[in-house]
Amino acid sequence: MLCMLLSLFLFFLAADLLLWPFLRYSQVTPPQLSLSTGSHNDAIVVLAGRGGRLKTGFSLWQQGIAPYLLIIGANPRTTAKDILTLYAHELEGHTTPQTDYLLLESQSHNTLTNIVALREIINDKNFHSLIIVTSPFHLKRVYHLCRKLLPKHIEIVFHPAPTTAPELGDNSRATPLPLAIKEFIKYINALLQLPRT
Repeated sequence: MLCMLLSLFLFFLAADLLLWPFLRYSQVTPPQLSLSTGSHNDAIVVLAGRGGRLKTGFSLWQQGIAPYLLIIGANPRTTAKDILTLYAHELEGHTTPQTDYLLLESQSHNTLTNIVALREIINDKNFHSLIIVTSPFHLKRVYHLCRKLLPKHIEIVFHPAPTTAPELGDNSRATPLPLAIKEFIKYINALLQLPRT
């Protein structure tokens, strides 16, 4: 009986320690880009990955939403010219953006190192406002890591890209609970990798 009570106590303690951080994490709604406001941003940041992230970011860039397009976590073999060629058909009727304003970062390999690499670019270019393009289910984790790692004065809005991820079904906006929990665990894992200050 004592063993069962102790097991229950430990179960509820663990649930309490994880439940409240998860609820705080998941209740945040990252600020979304509003195309109707006409606000100026320094750069569009695409976190490389599956789905339509790159196409979405490129489309915003060719609309003149921001002067710079940053692709973080790009394939090391990809060049700015390759991307302009890939999306040349989207530029018909629009001014061709300058390749000097298309920056590719290819050293980072996961969300945590993506944000660290982005921080270095922000400091180098003296950016103050960003639009971050990523998958809908990825937004909360990216938002929380940006708030932890990027300078506090940086204004960030998010723009979800269409996704074909099978776990989201037919482009659902609501992230299924198992995927939300998986993203939260990845977030906690990223926090554990942060250097102690």
